[in-house]
Amino acid sequence: MLPIYYINLASRLDRRDFMDRQFSMLGLTAARVEAITPAELMTEEWGRRADGKATVPEPAVCCGLSHLKALRQMIAEGQRWGVVMEDDVELSPRFRGFLAAFEQRSPHALIVRLETAHIANLTMSPSVAEYAGATLHRYTGWERGAAGYLVSQEGAKLILADARPRLKEIDVQLFFDTSSLCRHLRPLQANPALCIQVSNRKQHAGRPYVSSDLMPARTERPSPLRMLAKALHRDVVLGGKKAWRRAIEGAVRMRVPYAEE
Repeated sequence: MLPIYYINLASRLDRRDFMDRQFSMLGLTAARVEAITPAELMTEEWGRRADGKATVPEPAVCCGLSHLKALRQMIAEGQRWGVVMEDDVELSPRFRGFLAAFEQRSPHALIVRLETAHIANLTMSPSVAEYAGATLHRYTGWERGAAGYLVSQEGAKLILADARPRLKEIDVQLFFDTSSLCRHLRPLQANPALCIQVSNRKQHAGRPYVSSDLMPARTERPSPLRMLAKALHRDVVLGGKKAWRRAIEGAVRMRVPYAEE
């Protein structure tokens, strides 16, 4: 079975137990990757503006560096493909079957996003492959989250060679095409998704492992100019790409569902 690496803070035993129980129920084994904390950050590892402030809050930088740590472990072990996960995802009952099928016949791709928040609309091009009932698609649009993805060794090396994942939110760099790294990676999206963050599941409300050590630090309001640039990109650049793909490729606008059964 493909190797699985999940990122976990030493202090979050609740989340570690949550993930280990899921892997056990599915008959899977996973390697825990010790998450990096703000106390471990070295100045040269994270971005600073000219005024000396971080380009993103420290917890977000630590999250990105923890993903890079998992990728380094995967490469050091000589793995051709690997799954990288955060410690707050619910796994679909189809997850194991999907991985088994993927291992037998992996696509010509660098990275495959396995999760959904089923909130944002993505413009999904026709499928390029199918594994145990889940299809893989090129997509236009963006939905926040890097809590579950498959990455090839080539893709992992490309990510590690790029400075931006150390400076910006990791999910933006991997899965939003304002990032040149994302445009090189050309990610695929699994449909239906094989995992979902528990914060997007109503039945997990109030459970201790839902609370995040990262989200409170991601609420910084962008400047008016940045908001304008984002709106122009969304409405003009992405809007044009979506219209083109719907007209020429037969792409479909949809919210990616989660494979609950």
